[in-house]
Amino acid sequence: AGIAELKSAIDSISTTTMGATFTNKGLALANDQIATSTAEKDNRFVVLITDGEPNCGTLPGSEFSSVDAEISYYVDKIKNKATLVTMGVGIDGNKKATDLLGSIASVDDNDKAYAYTVTHADGMNGMLQIISNTILSMVSVENATIVDYIDERFIVTNVVNILAQALSCPMVGIKNMETLN
Repeated sequence: AGIAELKSAIDSISTTTMGATFTNKGLALANDQIATSTAEKDNRFVVLITDGEPNCGTLPGSEFSSVDAEISYYVDKIKNKATLVTMGVGIDGNKKATDLLGSIASVDDNDKAYAYTVTHADGMNGMLQIISNTILSMVSVENATIVDYIDERFIVTNVVNILAQALSCPMVGIKNMETLN
């Protein structure tokens, strides 16, 4: 794809709709998935990627009085069964989101949280490679199946393919969470 086609695709993306960050729903779905896993705890990982702080309220029919309580519940359940890795995208300056991701991530033997941030989406490939290397250094992977859940509101179009090609350029804006302290 040419530069003009890429610029046109980016310009056609609507920015008029309000975004939503339903962190607790993502954690609930992750918890459901790992609940059926037969892998050992040390071989289970949940990678939570978000672009903001939770802002959607509790799950429908929830018994929890707050989003924070619901998130805490699912984080505890997940961390009893898996390693929780977090990545914030474009959350620099959002102390609440940054602090949340740092506080819910699992920690290594040196008490360093598996919490990462990237300044821009174009840094995600590089950071996902770092996260992948971190995970692979902890386990041996054989006959694995990778499942990627994408919210049903996302529509995969040719624009996504064009953007994916553009993201193969050199990464910028990658930071580890610990550098924010």
